[in-house]
Amino acid sequence: MDDAPFELTDREMLEDLAISQNHIVSLYNGCLCETESVQLRESLLKILSDEHNNLQQIHLALKTRGWKEIKPASSTAIANLKKTYINLQNAIQ
Repeated sequence: MDDAPFELTDREMLEDLAISQNHIVSLYNGCLCETESVQLRESLLKILSDEHNNLQQIHLALKTRGWKEIKPASSTAIANLKKTYINLQNAIQ
């Protein structure tokens, strides 16, 4: 049995942090959707914004180190996505 401590690389730690941060954002968003109190909703919105900023910083750290490639969306992909959401919106109205 190997008794050596298990160590994550910097990349693995940042990727794990990004996954965890995504879950945190999802949890706050879920709570926000269920909240009736205006004061609590405002507090949760502030926290959610902070958590999104944290996630953005993590992704920037990954990108800066060359561990995550962020490709700009093509104008065709943007147009297709917009068309999809317009169709969905029209379908529910």
